[in-house]
Amino acid sequence: MREVSRFRLQDGSSVCVEIDSDERVDEVFIDSHGVYEPRFSFSQATSSIGSTVSELLAGLVHSNLQPDDVQIEFSVRVSPREGATIVEGSDTGHFRISASWKSTERYPAGPEH
Repeated sequence: MREVSRFRLQDGSSVCVEIDSDERVDEVFIDSHGVYEPRFSFSQATSSIGSTVSELLAGLVHSNLQPDDVQIEFSVRVSPREGATIVEGSDTGHFRISASWKSTERYPAGPEH
């Protein structure tokens, strides 16, 4: 059964997230509408996502490949119990990474393998 958890945002507003009923925890307050309110904010729940992306980008950008552009796609599940979790995406992976090069000067004949 799907239920709703409301996370507080830094500006005082909130965002509601669908959760599975087995994600409920005792420390979570339930309002008069049956909405779960975790004791931590949305930014606290998702704070590790930025660090994860930064480290992933640093590894790619500082590699021998040196792409001009990197795009990272991933899915995040937010729950009142665990905060943010990077989950398997539609391509059955945790991250989908695309890299591109605007100039062929670095590798005129293509990157060596």
